[in-house]
Amino acid sequence: MKNNDIYIATMKYAYENINDELTQEKVKSYLEDQGLLEKNETEKFSEILYFVFGEIKSLAPSSKFSMKGEAYFRYLEYIALEEARTASRRATWFAAAALFMSCISVVPQYIQCF
Repeated sequence: MKNNDIYIATMKYAYENINDELTQEKVKSYLEDQGLLEKNETEKFSEILYFVFGEIKSLAPSSKFSMKGEAYFRYLEYIALEEARTASRRATWFAAAALFMSCISVVPQYIQCF
C-alpha cells in the first residue's frame, strides 16, 4: 500500500464528514478499520493529523477539530486529477478503437486495387 493512501483516506473521511465534528478517536478508528493504520503507530497518526487538520490545540482523544483549508483544496485537486485520469483513459480507448476501425475499412479498398 502506498504511503499517500493514508493521507488521501484521511482527507476523504474529513471531506465526507465536513459538517460533523471530528475527534481523534473517530479518525483513528476509521483508519484502523480501513487497515491503513496499526494501533501502535502514534507518531504516524500525529503526522497525519497535522497534515490534514493542522495544529491541534488539545491532545485529548475526544477533542474536536475540523479539516484545514489547505487539505480541503488538496483533496479537491486530487478528485479532479482522478477524474482527468479516468477521462484520459477513456479517450485513449476510443481513439484506439477509431484507429482500428479505420484500418479495417482500408483493407477492402486495397483488395479492390489488386
